[in-house]
Amino acid sequence: MIDGSFTEDCERLRSRAPGDIDLVTFAKLPVPDVQPFFQANIQLFDRVQTKHLYSCDAFFVDLGKAAHLLVADTTYWFGLFSHQRVSSLWKGMLRVSLASDDAAVLAALGNP
Repeated sequence: MIDGSFTEDCERLRSRAPGDIDLVTFAKLPVPDVQPFFQANIQLFDRVQTKHLYSCDAFFVDLGKAAHLLVADTTYWFGLFSHQRVSSLWKGMLRVSLASDDAAVLAALGNP
């Protein structure tokens, strides 16, 4: 899910460019032992680093967690990003699928 002031047409409404992008990634972790994975990829999970490196406020929701926790996380993020902060008017959010076919990508890159 991608959100931010750019979904509000802030250029026209506030006469300024968007400040950043808000990003929430819902994904299953690719490994059972998450701690080494997080440490090896800390630039993707640490808010300070993602803000500095990618100019976005990035958050992660693990789809491997219990269903009631996923519902709580989804409700939280939807509630936070579905309305404009000042006016409480509805605004847009983008959902971008990150699904890929690794074999097709490797073939396109010329790797077996």
